[in-house]
Amino acid sequence: MNYYLDRNIEYERETDENIKYFTSNYTNQNTKNLTVLTLDSDEQKKIINNSFEKIGSFYNENLPYFKIFENRVGVNIWFLTHFRTYFQYKNFLLNLACIKNQLKSSPETIVITADRKLFNYIDKDSIKLVAAKVNVTDKKFLVKESWQILTQFKPNLRFNTEHILIGQPGQINFRFGELASKFDLIYNRNQFDSKKKLVDKKEYKKRINVDNIVGNYFFSFKWIKEMKEFVKANKQIQKDLIEYSTSEDSRLICSFLFNQKSSIYFFLIRYFSFKHFFKKQSLKSILLIDENSPQQKVIQYAAKQAKLRVFAVQHGMIYTLHPAYMYGHYKESPLLPDTTFTWGEYYTNLLLTSGGYSSNQVLTTGRIPENNGQRISSQLLNTDQELIVYATQPQPDINLRKKELLTVLSVIQKMGDRYRLVLRPHPSEKDDAYFYKIGDTISFSNFYIDRTSDLVTHFEKCSLLITSYSTVGAEFVAFNKPLVILDLLKQDKVNYIKEGVGIPIYSEEDLLHVLQQKNIKINKEAYLSFINNYFFCNGNKAIELILDKIEGND
Repeated sequence: MNYYLDRNIEYERETDENIKYFTSNYTNQNTKNLTVLTLDSDEQKKIINNSFEKIGSFYNENLPYFKIFENRVGVNIWFLTHFRTYFQYKNFLLNLACIKNQLKSSPETIVITADRKLFNYIDKDSIKLVAAKVNVTDKKFLVKESWQILTQFKPNLRFNTEHILIGQPGQINFRFGELASKFDLIYNRNQFDSKKKLVDKKEYKKRINVDNIVGNYFFSFKWIKEMKEFVKANKQIQKDLIEYSTSEDSRLICSFLFNQKSSIYFFLIRYFSFKHFFKKQSLKSILLIDENSPQQKVIQYAAKQAKLRVFAVQHGMIYTLHPAYMYGHYKESPLLPDTTFTWGEYYTNLLLTSGGYSSNQVLTTGRIPENNGQRISSQLLNTDQELIVYATQPQPDINLRKKELLTVLSVIQKMGDRYRLVLRPHPSEKDDAYFYKIGDTISFSNFYIDRTSDLVTHFEKCSLLITSYSTVGAEFVAFNKPLVILDLLKQDKVNYIKEGVGIPIYSEEDLLHVLQQKNIKINKEAYLSFINNYFFCNGNKAIELILDKIEGND
């Protein structure tokens, strides 16, 4: 009899030699010597697409209940939770498909799991239930976060301009360019999010920041009455959704939705904080980035309550299954910014045709140029070898992330001394040890991690760039060098391959073949077309277009 190890559980597999398989999604177990069960790309695509559609259908079917909640509280709870709900629902179905395939090929397999929801889909005799892996939030972190907010109490906050920018220190010049010198700022951060820490705490405290705003709200004690009303509304919508969720899919989505209870409470506190803050100010508009993620979405709702206009700057690649931008499958679009400024016509058209945006809600401005970007070059880049920069990124499927990294490291190892590989980690990838640990599995450490050099320097000094679907790839196209796209699942998420600017890599053999070439050619016409449609640099003209719109001169 064989055993299948399911995701995050408390189980010492080393004591049981019969455990031979594990799921490909979201496992942190020691999986050495186990067989990874994955889905073929077509089956995976089908599940991902169906998940996206079913999430939208769930909202459409229950629209009246969400609208009742919104009318009572002021925000639509669905659009504060649908990111995580979608990802959890999608990954459950991907995992379930893996399990069903395994049971079909080997009926005697026993699934070791902590997930009771599987009993609704799999014969109970095929399941061994064990304890869930305890996910204990660091109490010290919670205390530290609470202290950070409460000690930032600062009454009588005022601005000198009618329009304000909201962004994180360290990203202001990069995201807003010269706009940062035109308006006052609110320094933002994702509160109670241990994965997204402040880069510059000293700078953060110099300006009005979100901790000031939430701290002021807490000491006003208005939250006592408002949170009571929220609790009542939350209980009612839970009752309604559970009562009218008759299908297995609907009940499953409900379980993921209401499993976010603590996050929902905090989002509402943040919403009420900004609502009262804005009503005390003499503002006309706000400008956001990452505007549709939950912690920024509540700022939008608060701004609308105060009758402020809301503007947003595109901050990353937009694609057809992007939950932060695609609302065309909803009966009613959520609250959206008055205007979203996009990098190119492709994104504008995508938002209009599939995103649920109207023509007066989108304006193509081009990418805002970085303001006084500091040029820094690490000594790691000083080499006679051809330099390859690999822009890594955290993948939703951690095993796909590992597979991509192993693909690159294995090929560079085979290429000998021809190339120097420099990894440029995504800002949320904090642990350098992870990369070296993966390298150790093939006894390869001849690569470098560079967190010092600026992006333009990397572009200028490298011979080619490797990535999967990072925005870095779009920025690199303007340098007219080969862009290598890791697309092991054949999804081409952001159209690099379709548009002719990305060299497709579906396997380790593909990458080896590309890197063995002496001269890797690019399609200059495709590069120019991509820049015009996706990522054109409009220089100061982008600033002018945005300023005209914000200040009402359009």
